[in-house]
Amino acid sequence: MKRKHFLTLGLAVLVFLLALFAVLLENSGAAGHGRLRVQEEIVAVCLTGTEGVQVSIEKDEEDRWLLNGEFMANELAVREMRSALRNLEVRRPVPFSEMQAITGQLDETGAGVEVFGKGHWIPLPGDRGLFPRQRKLKHFVVGEDSHDGGGSFLRVHGENDPLEAYVPGVGGGLKKVFNPEERIWRDPVVIDLEPSEIIRVRAVFSAFSGFSAFSAGEEGLASEQAAPGESHASDHAGREGFVLEQSDPGVYHLFDHFDHTGAEIDISRLRSERLHRYLNAFSGLYYERL
Repeated sequence: MKRKHFLTLGLAVLVFLLALFAVLLENSGAAGHGRLRVQEEIVAVCLTGTEGVQVSIEKDEEDRWLLNGEFMANELAVREMRSALRNLEVRRPVPFSEMQAITGQLDETGAGVEVFGKGHWIPLPGDRGLFPRQRKLKHFVVGEDSHDGGGSFLRVHGENDPLEAYVPGVGGGLKKVFNPEERIWRDPVVIDLEPSEIIRVRAVFSAFSGFSAFSAGEEGLASEQAAPGESHASDHAGREGFVLEQSDPGVYHLFDHFDHTGAEIDISRLRSERLHRYLNAFSGLYYERL
């Protein structure tokens, strides 16, 4: 029994030491004045502003980039950021005469950048390992551009001296690339459907809640919007609405109730431009316009 207990304790200590070695190896690789580019696959990036506000851009299980785990991320902004991280290099050290001023600038207005990749608490040869986790690949603070605009000032986490970094062929502008404002990273498109893609529109009106919902698209593509605190499965008694449905290409039917229980309304006299204007409203709907 004592022998078994000793072996179990020894195994636990070994696992702890391996995990500690992985963390120390990770931290040692994050510092240094070598090349800053990220070669590994990036799965998450955390940006921190001067007031401590954080923005998280993370890849989900379906390889989609999400903002703060809630909204779809702006693919163009994510692509630009990933490209910068893959090609980021040191341009030159900061001159000693400017060291204090640049350090103060980074402390006051710099944006924190933490880059994560796939890792394991217990690494094994190759890309294998035990107990998956996110491994920090890079951690730095980025600030304003240099005087000539050819690079941006940057300080690697754990280092005292700042340096000037750049993307070859692009130059500076790194603070804009790693802007920690949420509006930069949120995909502005709420819904973007052409009239031919819409098979059904369902609208519900209430004098109290302002509840509205629509279901549109092919193969069950759906989207709903409700007033705060309103349940999508709530009782719709006493509410009014309508359903507009496309049975065949260009052939629409209008019902005077939101759940198909109402009578069909003759829309043959409805001016076609009014119907088209309504259906076109679902094209290019951006959240900044709401």
